[in-house]
Amino acid sequence: MMSWKQGLAFVFLMLAVILPFAIYQENASLNAHMVEVNETNFDREVMASTIPVFVDVTARDCSSVACTEHRRLVAQLAREYLGKVKFVRIYVDDFPEAVTLFSVSRVPEEVIVIADQTGSLKELAHADGSSHKAALRIHLNQAMMSTRAER
Repeated sequence: MMSWKQGLAFVFLMLAVILPFAIYQENASLNAHMVEVNETNFDREVMASTIPVFVDVTARDCSSVACTEHRRLVAQLAREYLGKVKFVRIYVDDFPEAVTLFSVSRVPEEVIVIADQTGSLKELAHADGSSHKAALRIHLNQAMMSTRAER
């Protein structure tokens, strides 16, 4: 029979093994509908898109609770708008030009864009990373409606 100390040690050991796997699984599912964009695939993923593109501009070292919650929120929206809006994530560490390209003042920040017929990016909405889900939904719905109206 196990003592309570051995039982507690067993529980901590199991948590040490299971918890990292669960976090990995959660992160994998959160990012399933997001495309990571950098300077090498920017044209293909953003400029060539025929639907609005939700650009999540962030930093790899952003590990605060606010950043974690923001990533979850964006992942939920990506699942919700699958096929209607393309969701991409740009890390400023890997693609510093994105800061200027999207007029980013801080991370995380979101921009909804679409490439027009001239090959230029048209900004449909711009929000900072503290935006609520309802506000982002409004931006996304307006972006979808404005691109339908232009066709």
